[in-house]
Amino acid sequence: LFENNTAGNDYLGILDLTGSPFLLAGSLLPVIEELGSLSPASPDFVQSSVGNTLFFAGSGVPQTLENIVDSSGTVSAVRVDIYRFHYYYLTQDNSGNIAGKGYRYNLILWKSVEYAGYNQINAAAIPDATKRSNTVTALHNNGILCAWDCSEDDVTAAFYSLTAGGSINADAAHTISQDSIDDIKMLTGISGSGFKYGVSFNTSTGFQTNKPVPQFAAASGHFPGGFEVLVVGSSGGRQVFVRLVLVSQGVGGIQVEEQIILCNVRDLW
Repeated sequence: LFENNTAGNDYLGILDLTGSPFLLAGSLLPVIEELGSLSPASPDFVQSSVGNTLFFAGSGVPQTLENIVDSSGTVSAVRVDIYRFHYYYLTQDNSGNIAGKGYRYNLILWKSVEYAGYNQINAAAIPDATKRSNTVTALHNNGILCAWDCSEDDVTAAFYSLTAGGSINADAAHTISQDSIDDIKMLTGISGSGFKYGVSFNTSTGFQTNKPVPQFAAASGHFPGGFEVLVVGSSGGRQVFVRLVLVSQGVGGIQVEEQIILCNVRDLW
């Protein structure tokens, strides 16, 4: 999990956002509060640590590489963890007009290409140079062209390129390449002329509903909009809390709906 600190913002700064919708003005990552609370009524709640973006690297389906040969000619299988970076954020869409604002907010999901776990393919993990080289070549042939040291908070020391010839090369100027960008469609089965929907605005802008925005953060300009993110707890069991407030407008008027997600995750950092 990445937070609003030097390491988190350094990682965020190397995402290739080319072609992505612009980030909503004033957007912030949350700050992880290890001793914090999710309840605003608690003295341990820290309002300034609430963000409106979510950035993490998750483990995906591992690669099982068959028929990897070592220097003695022994054939074995090698299993390598695979990671992908995910970035959820709001954008201002000026082509949509809800409640007379002249714009709407959309929720964007940016996803990176896949990365091999560096600590499973380096010399410490695979001492046999031939086996290591053949493992890297197999990964490259499967479209995994880079590796990431998930324990490294310095972006200039965290990434490596993998070559077809089996080399692992440090990449101090690495850019995290995008695989996909999705404008998340949160409503389906809607029909009718003129129906529009998006993520809610701050109610401090004069947009009044029975689902006030924000409920946790302190409003400042466009921040946070109807996407509030809180993270509390130790690395062994962080609680990630997301509040999403949706707004729609059609022939029946304006409707607002709140969705809340709370999950526990193990954070490698």
